[in-house]
Amino acid sequence: PENGRIHKRATASVPSPVKNIRTYLHENGLEYPPSDIFFDLFTKEMKKYYSITDLQMLENHDVEYVETLRKNKYSRREWNHKL
Repeated sequence: PENGRIHKRATASVPSPVKNIRTYLHENGLEYPPSDIFFDLFTKEMKKYYSITDLQMLENHDVEYVETLRKNKYSRREWNHKL
């Protein structure tokens, strides 16, 4: 870097409270479903929100490609900082 400073490319974090969904529902007097039912409901709502009709499982070559990207691109210092 010209002046010895590193320029971050990543978006700055915004501190905000994070709460467990089960705790949130309990504190608001709401029932919380078992995990399998919760994830089914969550998936349906996300599909509706994003106008998705079908979900497909990733195939092995897809998972390998994502892992390769993670390791060779997104985990590298150059990706997160502009030197």
